[in-house]
Amino acid sequence: MPQPASYPANKTTWQPDPARAVLLIHDMQRYFLRFYQPDGALLTALVDNLSRLIQWARAQGIPVVYTAQPHEQPPEDRALLNAMWGPGLPAASPEQQPIIDALSPQPGDTVLTKWRYSAFQRSDLLERMRGWQRDQLLIGGVYAHIGCMITAADAFMNDIQAFLVGDAVADFSEEEHRLALKYVATRCGHVTDTATLLTQPAGVTTRDWLHGRVRQMIEDDSELDPQESLIFYGLDSLQLRGAGQHADAGWLVVAGASAGGRLMAMARFTGRRVLVTGAASGIGRCVAQRFVEEGAEVIGLDCEEADVPFPLLHVDLTDPADVQRVCDRLKEQAQYLDVLVNVAGVLRLGLSDEVSCEDWQRCLDVNASAPFYLMRQWTPVFRRQRRGAIVNVASNAAHVPRLNMAAYCASKAALVSLSHCVGLELAPYGVRCNVVSPGSTRTPMLAGMLGDPAAERQLIDGLPQQFKLGVPLGKIATPDDIAHVVLFLASEQAGHVTLQDIVVDGGATLAA
Repeated sequence: MPQPASYPANKTTWQPDPARAVLLIHDMQRYFLRFYQPDGALLTALVDNLSRLIQWARAQGIPVVYTAQPHEQPPEDRALLNAMWGPGLPAASPEQQPIIDALSPQPGDTVLTKWRYSAFQRSDLLERMRGWQRDQLLIGGVYAHIGCMITAADAFMNDIQAFLVGDAVADFSEEEHRLALKYVATRCGHVTDTATLLTQPAGVTTRDWLHGRVRQMIEDDSELDPQESLIFYGLDSLQLRGAGQHADAGWLVVAGASAGGRLMAMARFTGRRVLVTGAASGIGRCVAQRFVEEGAEVIGLDCEEADVPFPLLHVDLTDPADVQRVCDRLKEQAQYLDVLVNVAGVLRLGLSDEVSCEDWQRCLDVNASAPFYLMRQWTPVFRRQRRGAIVNVASNAAHVPRLNMAAYCASKAALVSLSHCVGLELAPYGVRCNVVSPGSTRTPMLAGMLGDPAAERQLIDGLPQQFKLGVPLGKIATPDDIAHVVLFLASEQAGHVTLQDIVVDGGATLAA
């Protein structure tokens, strides 16, 4: 087994990121391991390293994928493999087909049927990785210079960063093992080792961690007695959700007087780069702050200044040249983007024959053209990286006609249609585009439209003279109500959701 000190120099400086990675356990079936001495040092080291990687990956929330050839392989399915390797795994020996017990797949893991050298061929591995929004593949197993190396090359040709784990692969000979390491390091990927990967913290939820998170929710300075009921601290319930760790996939729900039912997010977006427009106030500011709380690197765009806990860049979103200027600057800093959220919007009132041309154009410029300019800048990036999510905030006014709101309704309807077109264009690249359409939400925009508190009650109860039926849930939405849906659509939990328009209006439009 070649040791890390003797690995070839890598051409790339790629760094493995648990939030972007998938672990591939390649062909570790009994049939293929017959070549090695059962108790030999090489097989022992290989299995031990793979076992440690699997445990680490599961603790990190990294998807674990196995390949395994079937024990019944008709000649027409093997095709040219027959000429090179013969009939393959014999149908008469089904006991040789399973993956070895020490590395056996667990519930939640993925097992792909293997037909060719590359794990991508005749499988849905690429589609799965796009759905998971992951673009790094950590490769271990056998044989290094055949399936493992060719899979790395195939990953590279699909814009997926391949990491060949040099001491977690094996081959027929040291020469062939080193051939694979050299080819990947210099032609299509990055060679690493088990110890380097395991330096990433597993982030397991511990009692001390949980104690600290609950302690943050207590408003007074009293000590937290771990044996005491939470209700005495103003917290009436606590629930952990996720994959058994807080570092990447889970979150903590604390409900009660002090917590206000707040969802304490546990980093669904750690390491993700998120761009939010309209981030100085209202829904946009709330969305950006929630992304920050969930671990994202957030960049806000707005024409206004504000004191916010993330970089806020000044830009005229209605000027395509200014949008390009800011986006070029951001691309110089990093050539990727994980999430784009277009929230910026304006409201101009007036009947269709009374609204000024300036107000009409302003609604179109901010509500429809600005998202178009942003998506036009970042669509090539999303397409190249073959992952990402776009969420555009429209309005329930795009679904039903409103008096005195012709310009606003038309501009938001244009945004919905534009979003669907972009979503259709990007779907083949694993990029999702969805819409959130809020109803009346407690923002400066709504306050300016209503004018006085009594008008809010009328809005909830209904305004028949304006053909508004009221809000069945009996309340005005908060920016958090909208932000929660935006973050869901941007997350991997919505990995199979695209081209959708989610209306968040308390039922005001009656599912129109």
